[in-house]
Amino acid sequence: MNKQNPIIKKIKKFVKNFFRKRNIEFYRRAKKKRILEAISLTKPFDLGHSLIRVGGEGDGGYLLPDILDGIKYCFSPGVGLISEFESQLKNREIKSFLADFTVDAPAAEDLFKFEKKFIKSYNSENSITFDDWIMNSVNPTDKDFLVQMDIEGSEYEVINSISNFNLEKIKIMVIEFHHLQFLTNDVFLENYISVFRKLKNYFEINHIHPNNCCGVTIVDDLVIPNVLEVTFLNKKYVQRKNQIIHLPNSLDKKNVEKKKDIKLSYHWF
Repeated sequence: MNKQNPIIKKIKKFVKNFFRKRNIEFYRRAKKKRILEAISLTKPFDLGHSLIRVGGEGDGGYLLPDILDGIKYCFSPGVGLISEFESQLKNREIKSFLADFTVDAPAAEDLFKFEKKFIKSYNSENSITFDDWIMNSVNPTDKDFLVQMDIEGSEYEVINSISNFNLEKIKIMVIEFHHLQFLTNDVFLENYISVFRKLKNYFEINHIHPNNCCGVTIVDDLVIPNVLEVTFLNKKYVQRKNQIIHLPNSLDKKNVEKKKDIKLSYHWF
């Protein structure tokens, strides 16, 4: 066994203590092979449907497969300053259920049913599980829901808590995944992989778009957007599964106009 040079050992200890006193910690970077495995789970495919843009021209607009017919309800945890996405759904006779404890009411509150609660993996005075939210909102026989989720990092917890019964009832789902800069951390990476493996039991990925709000993380030749929008389609509605050879889609728009756009590397598609 090779013993570490005592001088190097002292330097490392000094540096670690220096940063620890300033509430800064270090961790060993996850293996690139494992990071690439996580990225491979996020690859989108042409699933046989043209895409449409629903929502605003900037943040809050998403690309969905053009098969919204038959969808009666949208569940949208996380409420922003605008509700253009839900307003456009209302024009298609799709009713939206919104939930967020951080706001008192959504914009144009008369258009939607609003629950002032966090969507979490447990019930409390200020929170409700996704399963109970659905159960309290619609009939047990209702299905083919649309889900739009932007809950600032809680998506991993919530997805892991959704029952298989309710996942099967979702037709289209678009989720903003946050904190991808931590794909270099083994703990976060394994949780990310677990979430996507669970979802891919029921869904294929139809589109991805990097949100340019929060920059990127560079790992060797990998460019990882810190926030990524992902559109899922229930496997029951997949007509084909062909490789996508070009991103962004012509309908994609920058989330933040004044910030530089993010171009995904070939690893992502």
